[in-house]
Amino acid sequence: DIGARNSFHVKASGGENKSDTGYVGIKNLGCICYMNSTLQQLYNIVPFRNAVLGLRDEDVADSQGIVLQLQRLYTFLKESDAQYYDPTAFCSVAENGSAVDVHQQKDASEFLTMLFTNIERATEGTKSGGLLAKLFGGRTQQDLIA
Repeated sequence: DIGARNSFHVKASGGENKSDTGYVGIKNLGCICYMNSTLQQLYNIVPFRNAVLGLRDEDVADSQGIVLQLQRLYTFLKESDAQYYDPTAFCSVAENGSAVDVHQQKDASEFLTMLFTNIERATEGTKSGGLLAKLFGGRTQQDLIA
């Protein structure tokens, strides 16, 4: 579970404490603003954050590690007293299980699509399958009135 899988240091070291706003940032390793802003926006959608943090080992067939790294990142943002999170470990699996080039700017919507695809693949066939459809899905209805 997340407690066992996410045991790592979340306390601030040195003089780099959490900002007065109460939020922890994500360090920009180069050209990953698109990634950081998307991850922060998703973090602030409380049902999404809670769903990610609530995933257990049996809920995830995550050979790529993207869900584990997202859990670690979100746990850090939630619990840390530090000023920012270093996303190096997340970036090492962020591009379909491979490392993302942190020196190449990319599109936020492409990253979001890739992230959601990887989460869906990781939870497919488990009791958490369809997680994103439950959170963000909708239904289109078209009425023709004559």
